[in-house]
Amino acid sequence: MGCECAPRIGIDGDLDGLPRPHFGELRLLEIRRDPHVARNEYHQSLSDLGIGSLRRRQLGDTAGDGRRDGRARPVRFGLLLGGTCLLELAAGALDLRLDDGDLFFCRFQTLRDLLYVNAVQGWKDRCRTSVCWLDELYSAEAVLSRNYLHILKRFDHVFVGFKGSVDAISQVIGRRCHFLPYGVDAIRFSPYPNPPARVIDVYSLGRRLDGLHRTLLQFTAERNMFYVYETLQAGAENLVSSHRQHRESLANQIKRSRYFLVAPGKVNLPQETRGQIEVPARFYEGAAAGTVMIGQAPDCEPFRQLFDWKDAVITVDPNSSDVADVLTELAGQPERLCEASRRNAAEALLRHDWSYRWKQILAIAGLEPMPQLGLREKRLKELADTARN
Repeated sequence: MGCECAPRIGIDGDLDGLPRPHFGELRLLEIRRDPHVARNEYHQSLSDLGIGSLRRRQLGDTAGDGRRDGRARPVRFGLLLGGTCLLELAAGALDLRLDDGDLFFCRFQTLRDLLYVNAVQGWKDRCRTSVCWLDELYSAEAVLSRNYLHILKRFDHVFVGFKGSVDAISQVIGRRCHFLPYGVDAIRFSPYPNPPARVIDVYSLGRRLDGLHRTLLQFTAERNMFYVYETLQAGAENLVSSHRQHRESLANQIKRSRYFLVAPGKVNLPQETRGQIEVPARFYEGAAAGTVMIGQAPDCEPFRQLFDWKDAVITVDPNSSDVADVLTELAGQPERLCEASRRNAAEALLRHDWSYRWKQILAIAGLEPMPQLGLREKRLKELADTARN
């Protein structure tokens, strides 16, 4: 897990050589599991995008905060990694304090991480507006977790990544919770402007359906196709040496894949979803990389709104009975595959980059986007035009 300090709302100074802007201050606390655990890297940290001038620092370090005189000042909280630091944080051994700011922003990956916000001193009094973004919470769990969710009442604005959980959370905290879908670093995952060869025929990342997997193993072996799939057990602590390099490697593999398997969130764990259907992060990553997504489209309104273009997902029976026929038919339709690939990449660039989600947050919090944010949107549109043409 980690905490991150963001001295300014804006774009990092290394983007197109622009200086860091002098605008209202942002305080960001991003608490999640160890970022070097591969299985928890399904989302993209805002600090990796260059849309918020977010700087990771160890406690007690100093960093230039972009003030006009260029002086450095202590960073009051920075990056904490590993369980030990978080135990100290929860116990109050680490005293995290804030200076005055415009926005206090927290993003939590799991419900139990909400408790750690209590270790940050004075955030409610010293920041004009506060926002909490909860990644993943199913409605059934929300109903059973009132003691955790009451913490959300302290925030001015609450966001959740699952549309089906909005009502349950709203009832607990006594005001409207906002739905904010997942996103993707669309520039990192995009194959444009120089599309690489699609050397991976089929890519299955993470959770899968066993029957479909067995059929694909046989089908790809018979046709000498390159099938990449997960071999690590679910729940294993799969440590990586660098989470940024891990994400870069993942993006490079997906945008070199022709077909990308997708399914509704936790499709093989009905005891957790209790019938709630959501759109997981893999749809955004597969689309941004320009793959042809095959599998099962989530039967829910968010998917129909967010992926409303032709061939966003080409349906394959979850029981695996027709996957060989579908792939054989698609192999004889190269123009359709090319159009689907280009369309997926373009739509992701125009609709699903993390910067669009950040813009939504700022709008609800009553803060104007930085002018530099427009530069990223301009680049996204340029790449989308390239993808279309």
